[in-house]
Amino acid sequence: MKKTMLAAYCGSLLIALPAQALTRHVDAFVDLSTEYTDNANKTDLDPVSERQDRISLGGKGVYQNPLLDFTADYILSEYRYSEDSQPDRNMLEGQSTLYLGKNSKLLNLTVMHTRKGVLGAPEQLDLVRNYDEREIVSIYPGVQYLLTPVDMIFGYGIYTDTNYRRNNARDSRQEGAALGWMHKFSDIDSFSVNVSSAEITFPAAKDRSYRQDNAMLSYTSALRNLSYTVGVGYNWSEIDSTRDYSSPSYQADITYKNDTSGIRLYADRMITNTSMGDGHRFDPGNIDRGDVGSSEIDQMDRKNIDLQLYSNLFCNVCTVNLGFRWRNDDYLDLSEDNTETGVSLGFSYAISPRTKATLQFSKRKQDFSGGSRLPFDSDRQAFIISRDFHRDISVRLYVEQEKRVSDDSFNNYDELASGIGVRFNF
Repeated sequence: MKKTMLAAYCGSLLIALPAQALTRHVDAFVDLSTEYTDNANKTDLDPVSERQDRISLGGKGVYQNPLLDFTADYILSEYRYSEDSQPDRNMLEGQSTLYLGKNSKLLNLTVMHTRKGVLGAPEQLDLVRNYDEREIVSIYPGVQYLLTPVDMIFGYGIYTDTNYRRNNARDSRQEGAALGWMHKFSDIDSFSVNVSSAEITFPAAKDRSYRQDNAMLSYTSALRNLSYTVGVGYNWSEIDSTRDYSSPSYQADITYKNDTSGIRLYADRMITNTSMGDGHRFDPGNIDRGDVGSSEIDQMDRKNIDLQLYSNLFCNVCTVNLGFRWRNDDYLDLSEDNTETGVSLGFSYAISPRTKATLQFSKRKQDFSGGSRLPFDSDRQAFIISRDFHRDISVRLYVEQEKRVSDDSFNNYDELASGIGVRFNF
């Protein structure tokens, strides 16, 4: 969880203090898909052909009034396998945020919830059976005081509970507090200073518990086409009186949009742990699920870069999407240091107002600098035809090929899959 981002978000709402009318908006869908694959276990040792079915229920909504802001976006999926290549499974993923007291001049409360499928280790195959579900609930009770019309001091408590559905040994808890000052330069930009201290505990590994202190300077601006937040700081953590772990920290979230194109860059560096990972942040690129760590408890110095770009500048009926992802984990004790690099390219063409053809390509490389894990490369190509038969009904047909190359025969495979999906929007 990026505590300075939370402070900037809450503070910007509290300085402006605008009165807002009631806003409500809810979207929901049911998605049914069936897929045939020639390698259900993603292996070259004994490939199994199988039909795999998925039923997904999804919904997202926004509710705002003069007192609160609430957003939610969740998908519940049920996976079934005709040849029992892996156990049938359901998985819930999504996120929500409640901000209470936005027009209060003294008190506020932020509650955040995320649930996400995460791998236990970066070399694990992208199979549903290898994913755990990490749930994070964070509560931030806050207080603020306006020193001047453009200056505010604030403080908030920190309580975060991280739980895993299948591996409780990775659970953790964070408790602490933060203080800060925010200065508003204008209606569109502000500067803030934020310091925090928290105790991180692991019920299944009490000897790995530690205290972490953070300090960061941040600048936020929101122009018509360009919005960004940038920050620099430092992290200190102490396991006991004889062991500490520290590093610089930074954060940049930059978005630019115009009538034909858009680009988003996200980069950060922080000290985190294998339980919380990237916290409440969802990866924007979807090159892969990312945010993997280890089934063992340890701290790590994590660096992330995510870059996403789209444009329909080349023609009125086509869109190009480019993506880049880089993540580096440097562990305190575990010999599992690793670097992930991924790129993606997508091209969509509107054959008619209701029919679209899409080509997707992605490549991922995983390197390891310690331990016995072997590096690998994976490539994926997909072709998708989608058709809107009605405003609320759409159908898609697709074929995709995926290949992983590794010196480890258990992580070496070639897979061809094809399928059909139907979505009903409400």
